[in-house]
Amino acid sequence: MTTKEFIAAALKEDIGSGDHSTLAAIPKDAKGKAVLKVKENGILAGVNLAQEIFHFLEPGASFSIYKHDGDVVVHGDTAFEVAASVHTILQAERLSLNCMQRMSGIATLTRKYVDKIKGYKTQILDTRKTTPLFRTFEKEAVRIGGGQNHRMGLYDMIMLKDDVRRILAVGNIHRIMLDNYNPELLAQAVELIAGKYETEASGGININNIVDYAKTGVDFISVGATIHHAVSMDLSLKAQIL
Repeated sequence: MTTKEFIAAALKEDIGSGDHSTLAAIPKDAKGKAVLKVKENGILAGVNLAQEIFHFLEPGASFSIYKHDGDVVVHGDTAFEVAASVHTILQAERLSLNCMQRMSGIATLTRKYVDKIKGYKTQILDTRKTTPLFRTFEKEAVRIGGGQNHRMGLYDMIMLKDDVRRILAVGNIHRIMLDNYNPELLAQAVELIAGKYETEASGGININNIVDYAKTGVDFISVGATIHHAVSMDLSLKAQIL
């Protein structure tokens, strides 16, 4: 699904046969502006998507960005300001906020994981534990937060879990996933593999024990929690008629 297809489907879900409250109360030619205010500290994500949402509805809308994807933000910051038809602003408001709040929450949590193991060679990966049809944007938020993406879906990587010694005997692979290993066993496996292949740890790893896993020298740690445990960032979009 392309970004435009996602936006079209999401707006159709929300608007349906029409934004009847706005149609009944506000003239079609009314102009307005809206300001995106940050109400919580964290890592901002989804600004570019919000811009695409507004321009999907009104290509000529003026969209001024003050904080970009990946920026550290604090309570009170202004992320962007948009000038457009009031109808456009009110139709784009909820979708833009929903996407940005979710993506910013993921980026913020991902950055916490990344910072936690700073100084180790291990890199953070996401997983397929994502919201249906929103995977592309959730994985983008992981990248914005400083993590990397695992496979996008079942189609783009063959992933089999098996015995380490057996894999080493067969060879011809790219990476060995070490699933549900405790740090002690993981260290032994990493030593046995000895840099012949990339190594990845997964299963039961969280913000409290991730350093113990990073200490083993494993190349990657896949953490589903960066997405499915993320809490949406508090943002607001204040609109007014000009």
